[in-house]
Amino acid sequence: MASKEQNKSGTLITSPLAVIVTFVTFTEVVTGIVVTQAAGWIQVALTAFVIVFPVGVAWAFFYILWHKNYVFYPPSDFGGGTDVHRYVEAMQRQSLDQEATLNLYKESIEETISILSENETEAATSAVEAVSERASDSFKKKVVTIDASSINGQSWVIPYDPERLVQDFVDPIWAQLSDHFDAYQYGNTWCLKDKSTGKLLKDLGSYWARRNHEKHDYRTLKEVNISSGDQLTIHRLN
Repeated sequence: MASKEQNKSGTLITSPLAVIVTFVTFTEVVTGIVVTQAAGWIQVALTAFVIVFPVGVAWAFFYILWHKNYVFYPPSDFGGGTDVHRYVEAMQRQSLDQEATLNLYKESIEETISILSENETEAATSAVEAVSERASDSFKKKVVTIDASSINGQSWVIPYDPERLVQDFVDPIWAQLSDHFDAYQYGNTWCLKDKSTGKLLKDLGSYWARRNHEKHDYRTLKEVNISSGDQLTIHRLN
């Protein structure tokens, strides 16, 4: 993976990974030189720093890599001309296209059906339709559906994890809506709405964090009563 690239205007761009590597290397080299020139307790303190600093950086690196790995790479690393929203989705592996998945499933089986006799084809077709319907229902029960058709004409699903943090759930949704709403405006300009009950889920994300003097909404989806199979729409607040 190249650490540097050029944008369309010809400006050289340095990737986040290259910045981290350069910063850590420069810090370690400079501190290492200073340690050889120091003496006494200053030398001991600098030596401890040289040892502890890379360990701390490594811990932070792997923590972010596990939770938000997409921040380490520019979208161009994923492919030329890739939309940043789709890039974040792909890196997080959170956007599943139910219809496309089921269509691929149907096409694969229908190819097999085409070589069967007329009677066998009729029976097999009925079986495929029944299984497809059950698969669709089962799929819906394992995800949360986000309907943003009134905002940007899109809808998508997110795999449900009851222990997922609310902030990590809301942030990728905002990434899809960033052309329409400013950052950290959940609960002010937009919020999620339960499609079945009509209830506004306003007290979530940055709105909840501000009201409770927290940096983020560290509650889980289970704690805020967001369940598997829920269908949520994007509601614009006045």
